[in-house]
Amino acid sequence: MKRDEQIGTGMEIDAYRKNDQVIKFYKDYCSKIRMDKKTCEFLEKIHTKRILLPTKTLLNKHHQMRAYKMLYIEDLGIESFYLLNKEDLVSEMILLHNDIKLLSDYHILIEDLTTDNTIYHNGIYFIDPGSYKKCEDKSLDSNIIYGMNMDVINEYLLSKIFRRCCLYLSNNYHEINFVMELIKQEIRDKELNELTFLIEGMESSCILEFVKNKFVDAKDNVCIDKKQIHLKENCRKIYSDYQVEIYDYLDQQEVKQLYIYKPSYLKLGLKQIKKISGMHTQRILVPTNTASVFRDNCKGIIIQRKRNHQDHFHSLSGKQISLEFDDLIRDAEQLSQQGIYIGTITKDDMIYDEGIYINNIEEFEWCDNPEQARKRNINSMNDFVLSLIQDELTNICSPLQKEEIINSILTSTVTYVSNTIYAELYQAKSFKDCAKKLLKTRSVSGR
Repeated sequence: MKRDEQIGTGMEIDAYRKNDQVIKFYKDYCSKIRMDKKTCEFLEKIHTKRILLPTKTLLNKHHQMRAYKMLYIEDLGIESFYLLNKEDLVSEMILLHNDIKLLSDYHILIEDLTTDNTIYHNGIYFIDPGSYKKCEDKSLDSNIIYGMNMDVINEYLLSKIFRRCCLYLSNNYHEINFVMELIKQEIRDKELNELTFLIEGMESSCILEFVKNKFVDAKDNVCIDKKQIHLKENCRKIYSDYQVEIYDYLDQQEVKQLYIYKPSYLKLGLKQIKKISGMHTQRILVPTNTASVFRDNCKGIIIQRKRNHQDHFHSLSGKQISLEFDDLIRDAEQLSQQGIYIGTITKDDMIYDEGIYINNIEEFEWCDNPEQARKRNINSMNDFVLSLIQDELTNICSPLQKEEIINSILTSTVTYVSNTIYAELYQAKSFKDCAKKLLKTRSVSGR
C-alpha cells in the first residue's frame, strides 16, 4: 500500500483507503488480535447498513489473518448528525435498529462503542468490527442478545450523542447534568428507550433543536429526587426578593415549600444540608430534601409548609408558650450535636401554625465542633426570648424598668432564659401577662 493512502492508525491497526474500501492491517507487534479469521469470515456473510462489518478477509502467505476490508465512509463530523432533519433522522435510526436486530439474530454481541470508532455521515456508522463477537452461550436466545445490544446502543446515544450535544452548547457541567436529567425524564415519561425515542418520540426538527429547547426548559425546572418539576406549571410562587424565591408545590398529596436561594445567601453547602435533612426537629424547621436548580450557584431546599398566624401567639397561655420554648430548646440541642449553629433568630423568623416554628435556614452555619455550636445556640435562643420580652415590656414600663428586668434575668440565667422566667411564664395567662409579672418581681423601681 502507498503511504499517502493511509487514513488512520491505532494501537492494533493501520488503516488505508483504496477507492470505496478501507483496508485495516493488524500491526506486526499487536499482542492482542480481537478478531480472528473465523469470526471475520463469519461477519462477512452478514449484510448491515450502519454497523459496518468486514467485506473481505485478507490472509498472509501463512494463511493467517493479516487484514480485512470494509466499506469506506467519509466522516462529515457529528454536527451533521445533530442537524439531520427529523424525517432523515428517523430513517437512519430505523436502519440502525434493523442492524441491531439482524446481528442479534446471528448471535452477535456488541461489546463496546466509542466515539473514536464512529463516523458521522448524516447518520451514524460504527466502524470497529473488533468490538463485536459471536455469542457461544447456547442459553442466550436472540431476544436476550437483542436486549443486551439495545442496552449498549442506548447508552451510546445517551452519553455520546445527547451529552456531547449538551457539551456542544455549554461548558457548565451543572447545567449539562441538569439538562441530561430533563432528557432522560422525557424518554422515561414516553416509555421509550433512547433509540426508539429518536424514531417515534422526539418532536423537535433535529437533535440540536431538541437539546437547545431543553436548555430553555431547564431554566423553569428544578430536580427533586431525580424528578423534574416545572416551576410555572407545578408550583405557585408565594414570595420573592433579592435573596430567595419561595414556591408551594404538591408532593404526594402533601403541600411543601421550595426555597431557591440566590448565590451566597445560603451559608450551608448542599452536602451539609443533606446531612441534616433527615433530622426530626419539632419547632426549628430543617430541610426535608434538596433540589437541584439549573441557575448557576443557586441552591434549592424543601421544607414543610407552615402558614403564619403570628397574631395567634398572643392568645397562647404562658404554660403553652413555656412548652413551645422547651421544644425549641430540644431542637437547638439536637442541631448543636450535629455542629449546626442556628444563627440569629428574629421575630420575623417566628411562624405560628398551631405551635411556634422558627424558619431561618439561611442563617444556619457549620461550626468546628458540637460544643462551639451549643454555646452559640444558647446565646441565640436567649437573645430571641429576650427580644420577645422586650417587645412586651416596651408597652407597659419605662426604659429604665425594662433595663432592670433584662439585667435581672441575665444575672440569674444559668443556661436558657426561658428556664429562668419559667415560674412567671408558667403561671401567666399570656405572654403579655408574663411581662407584667416580670415587672412586679424583677424591677426595683416598679415595686
